[in-house]
Amino acid sequence: MPTLGEALRFVRDPRTTTAQLSRASKLLCIPSHGEPEALRLRLVAHLETLAPEADVVCLNPQLIAALREP
Repeated sequence: MPTLGEALRFVRDPRTTTAQLSRASKLLCIPSHGEPEALRLRLVAHLETLAPEADVVCLNPQLIAALREP
């Protein structure tokens, strides 16, 4: 699972799709609608409230799917 720094890179990465940003928002229980830039801004604002030493922030939907596999 990504660290806080990795989560911020994931959110800020221009290759991260709108669907991925929306899913990340849902995982963090924040509004998941809107254009990619609005999603990025909300996600970054939320992530920046977390302690820098936060162990894990799960934002990568592919990783979640992999963890659910038997």
